[in-house]
Amino acid sequence: MIKSKTLILLVLAIFLFFSCSPGEEKSDVYYFSALQKIDEGQVEEAVSLLEKGIKNSSPDVSKLCSLYLSEINKKKAVEILENALKQFPDDNAVNCRYMAVLYETGKYDSLISFSEQKKELLAKDNEYLKYRLLAFAKTGDNRFSKEFTEWFTDAKFTSYHKEFLEDWYKDSSYNEYKLYNAQSFKTFEKIINTRQNVNSSNYSKAYKEFCSAAETEEEIVTLLTECSVPVLSDVGKAYLYGSTNKAEEARIFSKAGMQADTNEKKQMLFFYAGRMLGRSGAAYRNTALENFRTAYSLAEDDSSRDNALWYYLETSRQISIEKAVTALDELASSWTDASYFDDFLDDLLADILYSKGYSLLSAIFERNKVYFSNAAHAKYAYVVARIIEEELCESPSGAKQSYINSLLQESWELSEANLYYRILLTDKLGKTEEDFYSAENETLVSNENPEEIIARSFLEYALYPQFYAYYKINSKEISEKVSVELIEQLKLAEKDNKDKYADILRLGSNKLSDSELFYRKDIIKTVYPRFFEEKVTEKAEENKLPEYYLYSLIRTESYFDDDVYSSAGAIGLCQLMEQTAADVAKKLKVTDYDLLDADTNMTFGAYYLSELIRRLDNNSLNAFLSYNCGITRVRKWKEEFNMLPDDLFMEVIPIEETREYGKKILTAACLYGNLYYDKPFNVLLDEFFYRFNQIENISQE
Repeated sequence: MIKSKTLILLVLAIFLFFSCSPGEEKSDVYYFSALQKIDEGQVEEAVSLLEKGIKNSSPDVSKLCSLYLSEINKKKAVEILENALKQFPDDNAVNCRYMAVLYETGKYDSLISFSEQKKELLAKDNEYLKYRLLAFAKTGDNRFSKEFTEWFTDAKFTSYHKEFLEDWYKDSSYNEYKLYNAQSFKTFEKIINTRQNVNSSNYSKAYKEFCSAAETEEEIVTLLTECSVPVLSDVGKAYLYGSTNKAEEARIFSKAGMQADTNEKKQMLFFYAGRMLGRSGAAYRNTALENFRTAYSLAEDDSSRDNALWYYLETSRQISIEKAVTALDELASSWTDASYFDDFLDDLLADILYSKGYSLLSAIFERNKVYFSNAAHAKYAYVVARIIEEELCESPSGAKQSYINSLLQESWELSEANLYYRILLTDKLGKTEEDFYSAENETLVSNENPEEIIARSFLEYALYPQFYAYYKINSKEISEKVSVELIEQLKLAEKDNKDKYADILRLGSNKLSDSELFYRKDIIKTVYPRFFEEKVTEKAEENKLPEYYLYSLIRTESYFDDDVYSSAGAIGLCQLMEQTAADVAKKLKVTDYDLLDADTNMTFGAYYLSELIRRLDNNSLNAFLSYNCGITRVRKWKEEFNMLPDDLFMEVIPIEETREYGKKILTAACLYGNLYYDKPFNVLLDEFFYRFNQIENISQE
């Protein structure tokens, strides 16, 4: 099966390691020039360049030329790859590509012979196994049945399994195999179909397929106990997402768990029984807890233990706050990866605040903070300090102000990974923007490793799709310097072709956010860029909005992607719903409009935001929250928690999406306002948290 050019480039680039001297690098131009020619439709010129590249490039770029040339010059593909194998006998990409060509050209015996030679090197490579088994099927090799069964039961189901089935089902050998192995293959084929449907997220069909493999409950139980762990993982997903009577199916999984012959199988079966019971309603949650605890006790690796423990804690939280707190006190010391439990702790904090259990929150923080991740510790320390400061609960220490200050300082020292709390703490601790940003004394240094060289080459030759695909899987190997340079160049290059801009910005943001150098101004500016500058200025002035409000809205909603659709149906830069847009259009007296047009979308989005600010008495925070979840909900929450200052109100919002949305919006608004408009954080927080007595106009001066 021939893959697309971008996918081939992605696979090949993983194996690229430049070893030539600076003088030899110039010859590598052949490969990248050839890719350009392909983009331009000039295949003959590309072939000529690749042929020259094989002879004249540095060794590893010569390899890339051979691999790509074998894709576009099929008549000579075998010869090209045999020559490449002389130089790169142990290279996975070259070996698997050679096997693919042998299969495509009908040289099945040669493929089998070659696969035997490479068996030790590539025994677990899924692409290798795909072509080896296809050749076995074509030739009727008696090794097919054993290796086929092992591959489909002992390995994770991959795209190569799917490709194998697609090719095999078209071949006469499939019907022959099915005929001669009718009894044994009948059940196994249903397991294969179950796994294939799970891989395609067709869970209902996968569930029905597996159920059809047995007629009675006892037969299903036996079949479950006989499945391998990789198969059980897929069958568990089929039942979890595809069955309609999850409580009954959970009973069967628990029964199978009691009979399974290994702890690993038992753990998987009890875990999925717990998952199904957790989805069966409140009446089944205590039984779900029993299954999760059993799964936890049977787990043989840290990841499985943490996973079972997370579901135990989360299910406890769904039962009651008291149950969750008891479970946390008992089990927090048992988890391995503290950050894995951050989302559970976030939701627990919101639940406790919503129930106004302020003293309880302070107490569980003191008891368990040593087990929290830095991010969770920083968040809890800030919130506990603030509820004590607001006199919502007593300080556990006699020296109240000293205790508050110590918590805020703890939060500051641990908050590197969270811009939102870092901004709040800059204000609370009386720090300046100089304290917030790290010094830029150190010059950003390039690694000059193979990954950076090829990334730069893709960019130099304007091969943006290839660059994006390559950067996506290799960003960890690319330095902050190159990441900043590449994103900045791409912003300029993509102005007339923005289809990858949002994706590149997301990737760059994730890469740079994890960097120790993230708090440098130049890096944060890269992650929070200004795009559509002329339009933003125009729409902000028309609607008397600060430009940084509009930038924060667009970045948070769409990452500047003007033709994006959300799963909920929101459209474009400002992610407008059709009904909202229709209401705005009526007020603006517009009858014909296209929400995928950047100008129109921004016009509507800016108008809608400014209208919300006006309707909510110039309270920017409430307006942004209403933009996300509706003005009625926000008014209800504000009435219920009118005693809370806005930073604590942000923590008590019961909808997680809106809670996180508000924090992202505030963070972006403060950073844009400070980085580009020289406004101090405390002034921006005054605007956002409505700490003025009256705000008549907060638009740009």
